[in-house]
Amino acid sequence: MAGSGNSSDNIKKIAAAVLGGAMVIVLVYQFLFSGPTPKPTLGTRNANTSPAPKPAPSQSPSAAAPQKALSASAVQDALVQAMLADTTPLNLAVLSHAIGGSKPGERGNIFGFFVEPPKPAPPPPPPPPIVLTGLSPQSAIASAPQKVTVTVVGSKIPPDAQVYYEGLAKPTKRINETQLSIELEPGEYSVARSYNVEVKSPADPAHMNSNVIQFVAQAPPEPGVVFKARLGDLAQPQSSFAVFEVQGTREIKRFRKGEMLQGVWRIDAINADSVDLTHTQYDIKRRIPLQEKPK
Repeated sequence: MAGSGNSSDNIKKIAAAVLGGAMVIVLVYQFLFSGPTPKPTLGTRNANTSPAPKPAPSQSPSAAAPQKALSASAVQDALVQAMLADTTPLNLAVLSHAIGGSKPGERGNIFGFFVEPPKPAPPPPPPPPIVLTGLSPQSAIASAPQKVTVTVVGSKIPPDAQVYYEGLAKPTKRINETQLSIELEPGEYSVARSYNVEVKSPADPAHMNSNVIQFVAQAPPEPGVVFKARLGDLAQPQSSFAVFEVQGTREIKRFRKGEMLQGVWRIDAINADSVDLTHTQYDIKRRIPLQEKPK
């Protein structure tokens, strides 16, 4: 009898252990693999169930039920509606303090008045039909007393061509198809500077004209000496001397009437307070006053 009682107790213990293990397995499965219990949808609600009452206005925010969060699109729509409803005038002065300021840049200032872009440079005018290539001579010494004959050289010169000097028509001699000549008076080049020379056709000066070339009047030479003193008797010119100081070297030299100073200036007269000189090449005359001694 004792043996049979022990075997039934063992069976009960084994059954209890198996049942306990099964329960543990079910709990572990439910905890690890089962999801949250789905909430009932609106379709599954009881038709007779009344909606939950809203909280009273006097109820504090802390006691109110948590509201459902708005979606991103709803928030964006609300911001757009608020911006459209705002009628406050824009403050454009803020733009002047932006980075870079309101100073127009390469693309200009959108708040400034329209400025027309610069127009392209006009094409250069066509070359004149008459082409001048040179003068002979090209220059003369200003204040020289001689007349100067100037030959104008060019191409495409019409038969009735006339030379214009400083805008004034000059009597013109036609040498050949490429050369014309004019004569300049001493007073027409008495000042050292450049003078304009051109050729026109009297029949059509507006269209039959030439380019402008320059005739140059050069500065005349100067003696480059200072009259320091006079030696001898004025009644005897041949024994009278003029004492000069050469500018630059301060060399002292003396000359009699008729002698040559610096190889080109002839001593014409030795006076009590001056000396008269003549440049033998250009026939230019100069009077040098006596330099007074400092008191």
